Amino acid sequence: MIAAAVELSERLKGRGLRELEGLEDFGQSDEVGGCAETAADALRSAFAAYRSRQVAVFIGERALICSCFGIGEDVIEAALRDPEVHSLDDLMDTTRAGTGCGSCRLLLVEMLDAREER
Repeated sequence: MIAAAVELSERLKGRGLRELEGLEDFGQSDEVGGCAETAADALRSAFAAYRSRQVAVFIGERALICSCFGIGEDVIEAALRDPEVHSLDDLMDTTRAGTGCGSCRLLLVEMLDAREER
């Protein structure tokens, strides 16, 4: 199990959350037997628990835009007021929103477009 965890950490080193793509390919290593999938499952569970804690913080608050990182509408709106934020990439770099699973990117683009219309 320790060897599987070490291998998993080596494969994750230097990669962003967006690049992990749900850790789909991380449990498929023959080098450490069946332990690789167990290590990947443990990491998936840790990410899910983190997201749950982040979401729980926003209950009753403003809209949660990015559940991967717990980024709310107020953070996005503040970033949109920054004159250096011109594109989706700028917004993602500034807030980290959209850099996880990517499901909020469409909403981020809509918020950028709405700002430009004003």
